[in-house]
Formats: sequence, structure tokens, C-alpha cells
Amino acid sequence: MNLIIHRGSHEIGGSCVEVRHGDTRLVIDIGMPLLKPDGVKFDMRLYKDLSGPELVTSGVLPNIAGFYQWDTDSKPVDGLLVSHAHFDHYGFASYMRDDIRFHLGEGTRRLIEMSAIFMGHNCNVKYFDLITKGSSFQVGSITITPYIMDHSAFDAYAFLLEADGERIYYSGDFREHGWKKGVLEQMLKSIPQGIDALLLEGTMIGRDGQQKSEGDIDSEFFELFNKSENLVMVAASGQNIDRLVSIYKAAIKSGRLFVIDPYIATVLDRLSELSKNLPHPSRQFKNVKVYFPTKFCKRLERNGKADLFIKFGKYKIRREEISAKPEKVVMLVRPSVLDYLELIENINGATVVWSQWEGYLKEKSNKAFMEFIEKRSMILTRIHTSGHAPVATMKKLCNGLKPKLVIPIHTNYPQQYQEIFADTPVAAIADGVQFSVQQFLTQE
Repeated sequence: MNLIIHRGSHEIGGSCVEVRHGDTRLVIDIGMPLLKPDGVKFDMRLYKDLSGPELVTSGVLPNIAGFYQWDTDSKPVDGLLVSHAHFDHYGFASYMRDDIRFHLGEGTRRLIEMSAIFMGHNCNVKYFDLITKGSSFQVGSITITPYIMDHSAFDAYAFLLEADGERIYYSGDFREHGWKKGVLEQMLKSIPQGIDALLLEGTMIGRDGQQKSEGDIDSEFFELFNKSENLVMVAASGQNIDRLVSIYKAAIKSGRLFVIDPYIATVLDRLSELSKNLPHPSRQFKNVKVYFPTKFCKRLERNGKADLFIKFGKYKIRREEISAKPEKVVMLVRPSVLDYLELIENINGATVVWSQWEGYLKEKSNKAFMEFIEKRSMILTRIHTSGHAPVATMKKLCNGLKPKLVIPIHTNYPQQYQEIFADTPVAAIADGVQFSVQQFLTQE
């Protein structure tokens, strides 16, 4: 097999790898970058006036023949694997030709669908084949086996690719300190050691310290909820299901209601069909309530999506109820619901928990939210752990698979891999370069 890392060999986010074997061409992830080359946050709106071919020429889109809607003269790529539903792994899929099939999990498909509705992400998964953990499938001459991984995204997968006796493992984004921490051990038991190459994400290289477990996060939330005498608001990703479960568990143990908006309600409702006992607005989970921000709901109504919040009306909590007993509420919030928060009484001095990457706090889009916190004399604290593997877990994966070659991806520090994996050859390959694993091993 030949590989091309189109993006991700020396940056976090924007992941895209092309795999070639004979006449088969397969793309793994087609993510949107997080940052521009100068380190400034990537903003696709800056390129809205460029045509599709110009986006490729300028380096915004990876140069993949037969992949994009305007490239109809080339033979189409045989398929797109999507490891999980984070935008830095699928964000450019909206440019893909309609005659190329997605291969992704059902949870991933549903999250992409909901992001398109609520966040305006223009990606329509029209033609697809669903994947399930451990069930191999064929794309051309390549056999793919997906393995469910512990990550901050629901339904995240790694992939083992096999052709002509060669085995390559794509780690995707993973960790071992979430609620699904046992899946790494299960995967390592099922794959014979001595794979040819390991494409290994290294997001956490350069960030010191061990990561807290989601169990630790649950305990920290419980302690905070239990001692607080006011409203507690938590700013967390609506698609970080592990974190939502941690917050819910802590809320229940501390006697508080778990209050969410229609977006998070929809996410939990749709995924509850795939994951047993996932808390969602229902008679089964009486402590889950839904609040209805006016601007948010009016926008859905204008777009003909009123049904997405009307269905949760029976689980509504009124603003007056929150104002009357704020000490009995844990409320999931985001900067876009400030219009609702401004009208809650007795909110001064409340606690706001930032349960996401700390860097997001500095973004301009959060300026009004931060000013609101300061104006109301609120206490801002942080309870968070990464969705990515620390170096110790990276080593565990490598030691378990015993690859002949490690290939850095999804990392800012590819040059540190050889020091970390001193007993295994490392191939730090630049973006856009086609290479053969076997040729590299022969050279070694």
C-alpha cells in the first residue's frame, strides 16, 4: 500500500490520508484545519469567494484527484472513511463527489446530520455504508476493520487496513481515560502484533502531566455542585457525550436538575437509540429538563425545524422555575444563549464551569460571554480533561501493536516521536508526499 498524508503530518486537525493499492484509492478523514499556517484560527469564510479548484490550488483543500464535485473527468476515489464526527476530521466532506460513498458509524452519521441542522455545517451524508466495531468490510482491494475507541467524540473509530499481507493501523483520535477506557485493551487483544505501520495521533505531545479520568471529572463536578448555593452553569460541547454523562451523574447525586437546550436535547435523544441508558428528555430520566432560548428557537422555526424543539415541550423548565430555585439547577450553556441567561433572576454570583479546551476562552466569539460573567460577579472555574491520549497511552498502543514503523499524524511535534518511540523506526513524512511503507522499511 502507498500512503499520502494530505494534511496532519505536522499539525493538529485537518486530518486527511489517502491510501492506494493497485487501482483502489481510499481517503481516511477529510477534516477542516483548526489553524492557518501562521497559527491564526482557520476561518473558511475568508475563502468564500474562491472557486473549488482555487481552494485546491491555494492549499485550503487537499489535492486529491477524483474526489471533488468539480473533478468529474478523473476516476472517482473508491470511498471515504470518517473516523468520527469532529469537524477537523470531516469538515471538507461537503465538497465530495456524490458518487463516492461514506463509510462511517451510525452515531457519527447522526452527529454530522445534527451539526448540519443546528450549526449550519454543510455536509449531507447521502450515500453511505454503516460500519460497526470489529466487522471487516472491503473497499476495492483493501480490507478495513473498524475498532471503537475511547474519545471525546461519540462513535469514534480506528481502522486496520490490510492488502496483500500488509497491515496498516490508523489510530484516529483516542485516549484511555474516558468512560470507554476498556476498549483499548480489547482492541489490542484482537490484533496480532507486528503490524507494518502505525499512523499515530500525538495531540498531547508537548503538554505535560497525566490526564484526569472522566470518573475524576464526575467527582469534581459533584463536589462543586454539592457545595454551591447558587446556580451552576457548565459550558461544554454538546457532542462530548462522555462529559454530558459526567455532568448528569454529578447533578443527580447532588440533587440538582440537569437542564439543557433543544440542541443538546436532540443530540441525546437521537443517540439514546444507539446507547442504552444515555440520559435524555423522557419519562425515564425525570431530572432532565429543557430550556428554550428565544433567538435559538426562532431561528429553527424560520428554517422549518420547529419540530426539533416542540417535541421537548413536555419536559420544559420555565425561566421562573430556574430563578426561584437556582441552587437546584445545573444548566448547560453556550455564548449563543446569553439572551436567555440575561433574564434569569438571582443569577448574580453563580458559578460558571468551562469544561472545554481552555484556548477557546480567548476567542472573540466568547467576548460577550466573558463580559457577562464579569458583570454578574460570577465565579469562573475549569473542570476538564482531554479527549486525546497522553504519551503514556500512545506508548501502550505502540507496545501492544509492535509496529515495524510509526508514522506521526495529528501532532505539532512529529520530530519528538523518535525520542518517544526509541525502539521503533519513525517516518516523519511531509504533507503531500506519496510513500510506501515497505520501501521505507527496506531502506532502514
